[in-house]
Amino acid sequence: MNTPNFESLATKEFVKEEIFITKEFVKDEIFATKQFVKDEIFATKEFVKEEIFSTKALVKDVEHRLELKIEQAKVDLSKSIYMAGVIQYLAMAGTIIGIVSFILKK
Repeated sequence: MNTPNFESLATKEFVKEEIFITKEFVKDEIFATKQFVKDEIFATKEFVKEEIFSTKALVKDVEHRLELKIEQAKVDLSKSIYMAGVIQYLAMAGTIIGIVSFILKK
């Protein structure tokens, strides 16, 4: 009764082949998944590098524009201060001329 027959040997061989095929399939899938993950990580790193570079360029551009605006504001402020000084000088000169003219008319 314990003698192996042809059907049980064929079944064992079939199971061994299926196990072997399944192992190979799993190995291939694991390899493909690892490669996919590596490729995705690499692509993500490249994307992040490009975004960092782009952001740095944008920040430098904004910084440059702000520096220009600050410089323009300084120039405008200097002009305003100068004009205020001129107006004050003219007001004092006009006052003095008015006082002198008033005194001389008497």
